[in-house]
Amino acid sequence: PLFDAYGVEAQVRLALSRRVPLPSGGHLTIDETEALTSIDVDTGSFVGSSHLSGTVLATNQEAVKECARQIRLRDLGGIIIIDFIDMNRVRDRVHVMDALEAELHRDRRQPRIVHLSPLGLVELTRRRRGLSLSQMMRVTCPYCDGLGEVCSATTVAAEARREVLRECARSHPEAVLLSVHPEVAAQLVEHDGEGLQTLEAGTGAQVFLAVSVDAHLEHIQVEAGSAAALAARCSPPAEGSVLEVLLRSEPLVPHGHPLYVPRERCLVRLPELTGHEQDPFRIRVTQCGRWFCQSETDHA
Repeated sequence: PLFDAYGVEAQVRLALSRRVPLPSGGHLTIDETEALTSIDVDTGSFVGSSHLSGTVLATNQEAVKECARQIRLRDLGGIIIIDFIDMNRVRDRVHVMDALEAELHRDRRQPRIVHLSPLGLVELTRRRRGLSLSQMMRVTCPYCDGLGEVCSATTVAAEARREVLRECARSHPEAVLLSVHPEVAAQLVEHDGEGLQTLEAGTGAQVFLAVSVDAHLEHIQVEAGSAAALAARCSPPAEGSVLEVLLRSEPLVPHGHPLYVPRERCLVRLPELTGHEQDPFRIRVTQCGRWFCQSETDHA
């Protein structure tokens, strides 16, 4: 394709990236908000000079060219703040500012440097005409609604417990079915179900747990009903069934310290892993409960 032949595709991807590498190992971090655009300069892995001031100056010099280039490429407008690395020597600050003015002079939108703070923050303005590249090519994330973050599984698990307490206080059910993301379910179950045992003791209701790998991490659904009806809604693997677990690609939970693998609408507790298991790893379901299934290594 033409864009690939001339490297256009790679530059467009870079122009839509939050992080832009610098030649010597430093990088820029560019964040667009409604109020302003911030560009942060970081040395990263660059330690090319024996003196800190030399490293800082070299990184800031590289950043000057890339900042001006990214401003043009992304068509950034309005207020732009560049956070250069602090420079202790006056001559270094003057050198960087002169270089920035020279680079910005090439811009047809005529950016104007307003102020350089003692901390190295450069304030400039650039005439805004229409949308920036990011605004034209991207939409607000439907998962986090543009926040850039979601609640941790621990936080969602705490909210799920409160939702169960509210429902039990309101309707006094025989049982509740709690449907959440597997990461949240792992936090609720903890090691051997202690968390949900405490919840049942506090509500007097049986708590059934269902998981969905495709659910939003913050998704919580609590349904009240009879124990028999809700138990029928949970479809764990049959006891004695053999499951293949793709250790390298499946969403094992909790992340970073896997204890469970999601199967159907249930968590299956993994046998203790040694790190030498074959992939796929075969396990046999030995027991099923309301919160998770137990398993053992299948040696057949």
